[in-house]
Amino acid sequence: MEENKIKEIFTIIEMFETTLCALKWHRHNSSAFLEIDSIITVYDFILNKLKVFCCNNIGFLED
Repeated sequence: MEENKIKEIFTIIEMFETTLCALKWHRHNSSAFLEIDSIITVYDFILNKLKVFCCNNIGFLED
């Protein structure tokens, strides 16, 4: 796979990680725990699936 495509996949993973952190921060400062928790669960699941896929099929990105 081309290096640019691999970098793009890892950029997407970083975006998911940032979004997940923001959601967790929002949950800490919000009264809508159940709604935010369900969104966090979905993002966490997708992020983990992406990481596993990348590790199994691409490997780790070399800096």
